[in-house]
Amino acid sequence: MLDLLKSIYSKVPSWVSTGTITSAEAAVLSSMVQRLRPRVLVEVGTASGVSTAVLAAAADAADQQWELHTFDIMEVCYFDESKIVGQAALEILGERPNVHFHRSSTALDIKATLGDRQVDFVFIDASHSSPWAAIDLLSILPNLREGAVIALHDLLLPFREGYSHQNAARDIFRVWRGQKWTEASAPNLGILRFTDIKQTLADIATLLQADWDIAHSAEVIDDFVSLLSPFAEIDYPGEAQCRMFFAKCVPEVINGNQHTKPARFPFACGSQVHPNQTDDALRVIWKGLPTSSGTHLLFSAYASNGAADNPGAVVSVRDLNRKPDEIQSISVEPRTRTFIDFETGNCDHLDLEIAVTPTPGLHAYYAGIELSPFTVKGAGSSRKN
Repeated sequence: MLDLLKSIYSKVPSWVSTGTITSAEAAVLSSMVQRLRPRVLVEVGTASGVSTAVLAAAADAADQQWELHTFDIMEVCYFDESKIVGQAALEILGERPNVHFHRSSTALDIKATLGDRQVDFVFIDASHSSPWAAIDLLSILPNLREGAVIALHDLLLPFREGYSHQNAARDIFRVWRGQKWTEASAPNLGILRFTDIKQTLADIATLLQADWDIAHSAEVIDDFVSLLSPFAEIDYPGEAQCRMFFAKCVPEVINGNQHTKPARFPFACGSQVHPNQTDDALRVIWKGLPTSSGTHLLFSAYASNGAADNPGAVVSVRDLNRKPDEIQSISVEPRTRTFIDFETGNCDHLDLEIAVTPTPGLHAYYAGIELSPFTVKGAGSSRKN
């Protein structure tokens, strides 16, 4: 395998200066493909095509019949418009009849391209702004074989300067409740195993209702809604909220960044918000529907000055209805998303006081309230000017 990778990377053209996987990530992907021996591979996000060459060479080494379909929204490479998408793969491997380049295409085109063929291995490395990776995954689900492996690139991208709103891959990896892992040699690569369609749909529903990193037009939202039609007969947690969310999306500017938010912002599904700013803390009361299990809260904190050394905020939650004297607190680093599990037990209704004490420079926090199992009941924002 090492000789194979050395051969590939020795042929990477000099014009490829960015936007590709590392040799350590290539080793993990190559080893996985040779071990799994997938017959149908899909890549979302071709760019220069170095990763395409790695996947194709690994599939070749597995010594079986295979086909690789790679999709990219561009016709030309995003960092060198003099080269077509996949140009590096062509220079490294030459023309391969079983490597299919789908330029000016997205994951939305996968079903029409593959028909009923089942996919065994997926590599997602396209837009890293939420919710694109979740949309890519949702697009592939109708063709995904049970037991298939999904590789997500750029789990650590949000921690690089200038990329704090590139959370798509990391968000999927964090909410995924099935089997998942990373390799010590390639921590930027997240691996998921697909086994449960209902659970996967519920996880995607959660992601779609958290903060988006980018706004979308009504036409794109219509395309997103169409993705749900193959799953109309599947009763999965969050299905109704997922449909409702897509139907009521509106763009909004927060901290100078355009987001797409549900029209029922700041809270969803009939809950109410009562701001009560005390001292330096931002406080809201979340009134929700009954739950017999627990509540899963998703918090995000963003520093208005983008300073990496800003310590973020402290979030405190207490159940005013059941345990008013018990407070759960969690520290939220800026430009990150942090989960806290809050056990509510049996109750007639929820009265959760959410208090956020921001540090200097922190402009906003966002909180998503999700009833277990990951059925989102609200998403909110409070600001300190």
